[in-house]
Amino acid sequence: MSNPKILCFDLENTAMLSYHWGRFKQNIRPIQTIEESRVLCFGAKWVGGKYIFKAEYEHGRQEMLETIQELLTEADAVVSWNGRRHDSKKIRTEFILEGMEPPSDWQELDLMAVARRQFAFSSNSLDHVSQQLGVGQKVKHEGFFDIIPKVQQGDEKARRAFARYQKQDVVLLEKLYLRLLPWIPASMHPNLAIGYLGDMCTKCGSLRLERRGFKATATGIYQQYKCLECNSWMRATKRAATSELRA
Repeated sequence: MSNPKILCFDLENTAMLSYHWGRFKQNIRPIQTIEESRVLCFGAKWVGGKYIFKAEYEHGRQEMLETIQELLTEADAVVSWNGRRHDSKKIRTEFILEGMEPPSDWQELDLMAVARRQFAFSSNSLDHVSQQLGVGQKVKHEGFFDIIPKVQQGDEKARRAFARYQKQDVVLLEKLYLRLLPWIPASMHPNLAIGYLGDMCTKCGSLRLERRGFKATATGIYQQYKCLECNSWMRATKRAATSELRA
């Protein structure tokens, strides 16, 4: 795999509507629900590519969901923030409810999971981590419970503001992906070196590798490399020969 398709992807949903008698510690049963939450719009961007936006209120529900289905089918990996727990499950739910076929499988590149696993930020929100790493910040708006009803009711000012908010989230995902790339565990990222006979960066596909000694594991000693493009570390797939260790 030399040119994987990596998609930055983010969903926004409507709120659930229900009948209830209080505000604190409510147990709202399905029978009290008059409208379930659903996908309102999405933003997506191939890494290094153009931004894509589709909304139920602008393009229709069918076109929006079919576009998502096509993008996910084409993607080898999907970059998200908390997508493993929310976006991916939410969109699969939408597909099955609409009687749509599932897209082909993709590898989850959930950057929140990377942040939780590798670091100790004081907050694991997209906005906080983006600001801490100096890649930008989320667009501010009046609040979801204020802006989403206006978007659904056709308020053009609210729709423009919400579209800017959606796009910035996807832009942040791409910037964070590139910033976090050398820190992403190999198990969470497609291996770009598969099928290549020489030495290649497993994460960015660069051939600009520098030998950095050897790495001992439970199975043997391996040549270690550092990528001069994305700063990722990797090791050879075959154990080092005794002659290499003595060189």
